[in-house]
Amino acid sequence: MMSSEDERSFDEDYDDAPTAIPILLGSEIRIGTLLGRGTFCKVSLVKDIHLKAQTEPGLVQESRQKLELKFKIAASQDSYQQQQLDVFGRQPNAQNPVNPKPRMALKQLKNLSEKSKKQAKDDLRRECDILRAIKEDWCSHPNIIELHAIGVESSKEFHDRDIRPSFLVLSKLRCTMVSFMTKWREQRGLGVMEFFGINIKESQDMWLERLMVLSQIADAIRFLHLHNVIFRDIKPQNIGFDGDNVPKLFDFGLAKRVYSVEENYKLTGNTGTLRYMAPEVALDQPYGMDVDIYSLAILMHEVLSLKIPFVEVPASEFRHEVIAKGKRPPLDYGWPSPLSGLMASMWHESPSKRPPSSEVCKMLTLMLRGSDAGLFPDRIVM
Repeated sequence: MMSSEDERSFDEDYDDAPTAIPILLGSEIRIGTLLGRGTFCKVSLVKDIHLKAQTEPGLVQESRQKLELKFKIAASQDSYQQQQLDVFGRQPNAQNPVNPKPRMALKQLKNLSEKSKKQAKDDLRRECDILRAIKEDWCSHPNIIELHAIGVESSKEFHDRDIRPSFLVLSKLRCTMVSFMTKWREQRGLGVMEFFGINIKESQDMWLERLMVLSQIADAIRFLHLHNVIFRDIKPQNIGFDGDNVPKLFDFGLAKRVYSVEENYKLTGNTGTLRYMAPEVALDQPYGMDVDIYSLAILMHEVLSLKIPFVEVPASEFRHEVIAKGKRPPLDYGWPSPLSGLMASMWHESPSKRPPSSEVCKMLTLMLRGSDAGLFPDRIVM
C-alpha cells in the first residue's frame, strides 16, 4: 500500500503531547562560540540560561526551572574544575578532563532567502517534533541526540497550541564521525607503513571500536524504525560524539514519521545525500524504512574500510553507475564472511530483500558477543 507524504501527517498528534520539554524565549538564552553550520541552520554554544522574573500565565515553570538549575550547576562545576587546573598549572586531559554535564548547544536558522526559509522552518519543526516525541513518549535512546528545550521569540508563542520553534537547545557534541574517521586512518597508518611495526592487539582493538560504533548507530536506527520514523540522511556528518565518546545520531531535519514500517510511501525523492542515498529515493519511487538500511550499509563499509564510498566514480557518472547499474563498494576478501554478507544484503537493489534494522542489530550483537573466531579480518592490518 502506498501513501502520500502530504496526505498522511502526524502534526496533529504532536499538538496534544504533554509539555515536558521546557520552552524558552530567545531573550532568556545567551549564546557563545559558533560550533558549526549546515545548509539551513547554524549551531552555537549555549553560554547562559537566565529565566525572566515574570512569566506568562499558564506557562509550565517546573521544567524551565529544572533546566536553568541543571545548566547553572554544570557551569559552576566547569568553573570550579578550571580553577583547580589553573591553580596547579595543569591543562585538561584524559586524567583531569573539564567535561561538565550537560553541555548544550543552540540550533537556529541562518539568514536565508524567502524561498529557502519556509523549507528550513519546516525541517526545524520536523526535527523538533521527532526529538520531542523521543524524549517525552519513547523514553529516549543513548545514541540519539537529546532535546533540552524548544525556543520561541515572543511570549505570545507560549500559548500557541501549535508551537513552531525558532530554535532548539540540544546536547553539545564534541565532534562528528568525520573527525573520528581521520583519527582511525591515522591510527591505522598509510601505504607500506601499514606492514611495519603492526601491533596485532592494537589493530584488533581499532577494528572492534569501529564495529561497536556501528552497532550503536544501527540500534539507534532500529529504535527509530520501531517508532515508525525514517531518518533519510544517514552519513558520517550526521553522527556525532559527546564528551564521553558516545556516538549520537543527530540532525533530524529530513526524518519522517509514517504510519507503518511495512508500507511504502510517496515521499519526496532525492532526499538526503546522493553518495548514501538508496536507488529508489534517487529515482523518486515510493519507499519506506528500507532506505535507511541501504544508507547504513554504505556507512558501514566506509567505517570499516576507512575509504570514502564511490570516490572513484565521477559525479557525472554516479547516477548511471551506482543508481542504474547497481555498482557497490568492493567488499574486502579478508573481512569476516558474515559481515560482508550482511552488508551485501543491506545494499541490495531490491528493497524487499534488505534485512530489517532489528535483524542488522541482532547480527552485529551476535558477532560482538561471540567468540573472537570470525570477528576479525584475516589480515593483520585493519
